Amino acid sequence: MPHASILSRLLSSLAPLPLLVACASQASPPVSPPGTSLPERGADRVGTKVSQYVDRFGCLPGPFDPATLPKPVPPGQPGEFIAGYHNHVEPGTPCATQVSHAYNGTFGFNLEDLRGATITSATLLLDRRNTLVGNRVSGGDQCGLHLLVASEALDAGSNFAVISGTPVEGPLQQVGQGSSTTTVSIPVTTEVQRWVLNDQPNYGFVLAPPQGALAKNEDSCTGYWSKPRLQLQVVMPTASR
Repeated sequence: MPHASILSRLLSSLAPLPLLVACASQASPPVSPPGTSLPERGADRVGTKVSQYVDRFGCLPGPFDPATLPKPVPPGQPGEFIAGYHNHVEPGTPCATQVSHAYNGTFGFNLEDLRGATITSATLLLDRRNTLVGNRVSGGDQCGLHLLVASEALDAGSNFAVISGTPVEGPLQQVGQGSSTTTVSIPVTTEVQRWVLNDQPNYGFVLAPPQGALAKNEDSCTGYWSKPRLQLQVVMPTASR
């Protein structure tokens, strides 16, 4: 029957329609805005905090003025900060004196204009001047500096060698320091987001020697760093009407 054949073909052509309708009814997932790339933002406060530790061996402590000891690392060029450590034992009679210095690079960023924004990406960049790493006489990665989020003002320091802070989140928590190091790049999106949302006080960052680095004799690892800056992608909050 010709009419039955035409009806069969018509029904066959309409069969995919329910599937198309079902697909169309599914809501598309929201797409997060990529954010606007801002110009690189330089640090507005940069400095070096130097901690000194003196120990004497083989005798009871006697009259001694640590201020008379020379600083082993010369100051950097304008705009630079120093990070690392230097240990030295000075033989003497009747005892020897070990003098250790810890150098903490400190830097922070003014983010007040981004208050309440969504930080979709934040990357910290640091440059290192090509200088000698120093004398390494023991094993371990003692030239790997720790990048900390400061939990106190950068001119503070509640304990020797390190301004109080916590490591940045993510797998990369150490900054390599070697003669071939020029620029390092570290993701810090979580930390910057907390600052602009006021979830954490913005005390800035600290580049500090690792724990245990100052317990060795005649061992040192210091470097001169500069130009801390942030690369930011930001979604600004919508203005209220």
